[in-house]
Amino acid sequence: ISHFLFFYFINVVIVFWITQLIVRFIYVITYINTMTKKFTIIVEKDEEGWLISEVVGLPGCHTQAKDMNQLLARTKEAIQAYLKSGEEPEISEKFIGVQQIEV
Repeated sequence: ISHFLFFYFINVVIVFWITQLIVRFIYVITYINTMTKKFTIIVEKDEEGWLISEVVGLPGCHTQAKDMNQLLARTKEAIQAYLKSGEEPEISEKFIGVQQIEV
C-alpha cells in the first residue's frame, strides 16, 4: 500500500506541475496578444469630403471613410492587416510633426 500511495502522490504532483505550466503558457500567450503598439497617422480630407488616413512608417497602409470614428476603425484594421502580411514596418522612434507654412 505504501508504494501505491507514493506513486499516487508522484502522479498528483506531476499533474499539478503540468497544469501550472499550461496555465502560465496560456497567460503568456494572452499577454503577448494584448500588447498594443502606437502608430502615427496623417488624416486629410479629399475634394469629395472623404477622410483619408495614412500610417506613418507603414508604406502603402492607408484607408478612407466618411467620418472620423469610421476612419479610425478602418485604420486599425488596415494596420492589423499590414502587420499580419509579414511586411517589415519602417516605424520611426518619434514622429516630429506636420506644419503648414504660407508662401
